[in-house]
Amino acid sequence: MNWILGIVLFLTCVFLINHLLNKRKLKRQYGKIKEEWGNPKSDAYLNMYAISGYFRNKREHSNAYQVIEDDVCNDLDLDAIFKQIDRTFSKIGQQYLYYKLRVIQPEESVKRFATLSGIFDEDTSTRTAFQRELLKLNDVKAYNLEELTHFNSIERPRALTFLYIFSGLAIVSLGLSFFYPAFSLLLLPIFAINMVFHYRNKETIIYYMRGLAIFSIAVPIAQFLANNDKIQPFYTDFNFLRPLAKMRDKIKFLTAESKLYNEFLAIFWIVSECIKILFNIEYIVFYRLSDRISKERENMDRLFEFIGEIDVAISCASVRSGNKVTCTPIFTSESTVLYEGLTHPLINDCVTNDLELINNSMLITGSNMSGKTTFIRSVALNALLAQTIHICFAKSYKAPFFKIYSVIRIADDLLDQKSYYLEEVLRVKNLVEASKDSSPCLFIMDELLKGTNT
Repeated sequence: MNWILGIVLFLTCVFLINHLLNKRKLKRQYGKIKEEWGNPKSDAYLNMYAISGYFRNKREHSNAYQVIEDDVCNDLDLDAIFKQIDRTFSKIGQQYLYYKLRVIQPEESVKRFATLSGIFDEDTSTRTAFQRELLKLNDVKAYNLEELTHFNSIERPRALTFLYIFSGLAIVSLGLSFFYPAFSLLLLPIFAINMVFHYRNKETIIYYMRGLAIFSIAVPIAQFLANNDKIQPFYTDFNFLRPLAKMRDKIKFLTAESKLYNEFLAIFWIVSECIKILFNIEYIVFYRLSDRISKERENMDRLFEFIGEIDVAISCASVRSGNKVTCTPIFTSESTVLYEGLTHPLINDCVTNDLELINNSMLITGSNMSGKTTFIRSVALNALLAQTIHICFAKSYKAPFFKIYSVIRIADDLLDQKSYYLEEVLRVKNLVEASKDSSPCLFIMDELLKGTNT
């Protein structure tokens, strides 16, 4: 009886300690939400490889108006721009923001996103509630969710049939041992054999388990966001959540292990691990689920995009409320480019410039270090931000909905056997080919053919 009382007291202490820790964590979260609103993140390091994972791995960019090439991304210092405007609260939001900056959607989609983002400008209560939920996806493991959006079914190992047999033997031996204790001796060799298979497969399972653990957190968060009547008009349906919620129920046992990585719960992790080894539960359940995960890949992608878009919409509202001057861009069908009070978002106390082009191109000359390159970068960059997140760092912006190309930062490539001149000519060739497009194009070129003697 005393040992039962001891276990109850131990569990009560664990519960109270976790409750107090969670309460303190929630208080810190509220402080973080209030402190970071309108300001760039204070984090010094960004894992750009992980952040760009969704853009890099996405199989197709459906209905995209233009996908920004790596050369243009490098010319405009897009990674640094990303760090400046990233106000997201989840890793999923970070990945989706990067994707959004690299993939220009049609004009109607951009305007729809702007209207969605506008909800969070004044509605503080909805915004804070959403941010508090999104913070649950701020762990670095959340980067792994995007892997499930392009998950391919894993080939089942030949040993799986034998594991079913050993699992059956374990169940039978355990049942018979209650009546014939000698049968309990069979559990030791079965446990030893199953342990070998369990840990040989553990690395594969852990790799995908990170994404599945985040998936288990993401589904109820998406359901919470979807229940808000203010954002419902922006989405045709939320039917993608139903099959995902059912799948989440089936993987709870697999993902429960991640919650037991705690010194207070170590003993429960050991018990859980022994049960999974004895009956091959983790091995069997994972491979049975792999086909289901592959089939739900499209719904996984919709889940990712839904959460990511909400987070990015809130992030853009935060950018607009910051101390830099921004405006709502106006898109026109005329061959007119009008900027008033144009600035570069990376430069503090930036000197503003106006630009007016009507049925004309422009050639800029001037002394070294007078800001020519920074100016043309500002023109292209603000056009890109206007057409992706519907924000422009200027007092006013009016221009066509461009396809954006640039030739600014060029380097030779010895590994690809390209000289500086060849690389330059190929970049210009891309612009010549793009000029045949019926859509309006914005070409930004800096010191063309500067690698060649004049």
